[in-house]
Amino acid sequence: MGDRAAINLVGAERSDLFRGTEVTSVGRSVVANRFIGSLSLLEKTNWKVKNRQRLRIHFGTAEVMCRIWLPESPLEAGQSAKVIFTLEESVALTMDDRFIVRSFSPVETLGGGVILDPNPGQVLKEIKKAVKTIPDEFADRFLWFVRKYRKNPRSAKAWSVKMQQPQDRIDALIHTFGLEIIPDTNKVYHPEDLNQLIQELKTALQSFHTKHPYRPFLGRKQLSDTVNADPKYFDFAITICIKNNIIQAVDSGFALFSHSISLSKDDEAIAESILSGCNKSKFEPLPVKTIAESVSKDITLTQELLHVLKGRNLVIEISEGWWLSASRFDELVKNINPTLEKFPVSHLVNSVRNNSPRCILPANEFK
Repeated sequence: MGDRAAINLVGAERSDLFRGTEVTSVGRSVVANRFIGSLSLLEKTNWKVKNRQRLRIHFGTAEVMCRIWLPESPLEAGQSAKVIFTLEESVALTMDDRFIVRSFSPVETLGGGVILDPNPGQVLKEIKKAVKTIPDEFADRFLWFVRKYRKNPRSAKAWSVKMQQPQDRIDALIHTFGLEIIPDTNKVYHPEDLNQLIQELKTALQSFHTKHPYRPFLGRKQLSDTVNADPKYFDFAITICIKNNIIQAVDSGFALFSHSISLSKDDEAIAESILSGCNKSKFEPLPVKTIAESVSKDITLTQELLHVLKGRNLVIEISEGWWLSASRFDELVKNINPTLEKFPVSHLVNSVRNNSPRCILPANEFK
């Protein structure tokens, strides 16, 4: 038997309330129109439930029409299966809440079940994969969720809210399954998932070095985007890799610890020709296409060799794709400094405002 209660709801009108309305704490339920549930049919029913069949589903006092997706069809009397329910209206769903399923017409009770995942996402292809592996038992399901969101770990408190369980039970499960905590974040991860992330970092860098053998490092943002992990988790994995001589930090990015750059004799000669061409351009930055044409080489190789020269502090990338000899840049700085001592920067900026922006370096850089 249930209990009755009178609740004073501030700011709510009678028209806002309807059969099945729930009052819950923030985060306890999600409003959704799709969930994964475990469905069991009654032993004595004469019905068979088929894939995409239209049914009535009851959550408490709410009744909603739905269609189901079955991994194997049909589902017969006394059988159970994990099912994807797609509702015709969004309702409040809570993990481990129970529901009743009835036929559309004539109305007969077919069975019932429990909500395993109230918010499986919107990508049906991914949900169909999940429905085949999600466990029925709560503890195993908690571990399944931790592994599912392996690149975006959550804190024990966040898991307590999602799983609708006291935090002490979540803490006990963390201990039982040997899960670890990312320092200074309280986020939970599985050791095997960390090893997998480290392997992905190694693979991403190896792929980059193979494609760009003459570049000293892959930028931090590019590497982070490639593995697509939580920023704190990414930093944690990188720290472990550096500590164990798997990855090395280079300038604003990372490289494999074993990575080194060694030019062949032919490429060394091409690099010298590129540097000579940059020196001849004096103070005018050159686009990579022009440099490639001057040495009769393709743009890809030219870009690689320019980055090698940049690593040797022989050229400077003024802006993306525009290069200048480092010695010419130093000469320009030397020539500009005496002028800056005589005139205020604002005067210089006004005097060059009508000149080509690619041929003039901002005077503010030499204050």
